[in-house]
Amino acid sequence: MSEASNKCMATYSWRQAYWTDNDTSFIDFFKTPQAKEYNCGDVYLNIADASNEGHLLSPERLADFLSQFREVSGNTATIYLFYAGGASGYNDTVWALDFVRLFEEFTLNYTHPSLGPVGISFNVDLPLQAWMEIFDKTDEMKKTLHCYDVKVDASLSTVNTNRRLVDTIMARSDHVTVTTFSNSAAGLYDKFKIFLNETCPNCNNDYYCNYKAKITFLGEGDCTLPEDCSVASMCAKFSACPDDPNGGILYAYSTMKKAFDAIRGGILPSDRFDHFFPAHETHIGLNYFEWVRCFYGYQTWIEANLTECGSQYFPLSQKCNAQ
Repeated sequence: MSEASNKCMATYSWRQAYWTDNDTSFIDFFKTPQAKEYNCGDVYLNIADASNEGHLLSPERLADFLSQFREVSGNTATIYLFYAGGASGYNDTVWALDFVRLFEEFTLNYTHPSLGPVGISFNVDLPLQAWMEIFDKTDEMKKTLHCYDVKVDASLSTVNTNRRLVDTIMARSDHVTVTTFSNSAAGLYDKFKIFLNETCPNCNNDYYCNYKAKITFLGEGDCTLPEDCSVASMCAKFSACPDDPNGGILYAYSTMKKAFDAIRGGILPSDRFDHFFPAHETHIGLNYFEWVRCFYGYQTWIEANLTECGSQYFPLSQKCNAQ
């Protein structure tokens, strides 16, 4: 994690054109001082789904992109490369399992341990047996990549009724990213509470120490959410000023931080809180970097040449707020 700020949030990005095409806007954004203030936590990059059929697009350019990101941002947190589920017409169970091989080969053939901490991440719904096979494979992968600082992450929703599946993921992964989509502190706190007290079988009892996974809560930043956008997405709180407490990035950060700070003593005792949320880790973040970067205000739009923020952010925020 960058030493420049104590406001570090996770960045969750879906677009691959930053390395497959000539889209420099990701790197340009991370050159700005505003990015160094907030986007200095873990970074998640969507690098494959089932439609890739076991192949990465432009692996050499991806490796160069990762190195360039480290250099311009000063960010030393974990870079998670994730598999995105849901590609139409494909079997995620097959291709998510194959993603372990793909990640291992990319890491060995195109990167160096000096890149810093990296992670393999899965944003996909799978049956329990598939998760167990994935964790067996990632355990073996870590032996091969013993010179690298590698973590294994899985995305979980706030509500999941399959307690055995959640129990397995919490016990065998290094990290979980929990989607908690609300744009109010009270709404976020309720979602944190549901996950820690109900969805996670043993997060808030004496067996919590059997869980290896650390937790990051991910808020929503998508401006095109099809349902409940006005209450789920931070995009509904428009501002073109980075210092506006009622909208934009300051509102998003402050709201998530307020809800998160209430967990210790409010939901979890201190020992359990410290177990799941170590001081040096990234605790909160925002989904959908492609819109979240617009929250930083007009000066950042100019510095990073984010033309779509100037033309689309306000009308989409208004539409989101009306849904």
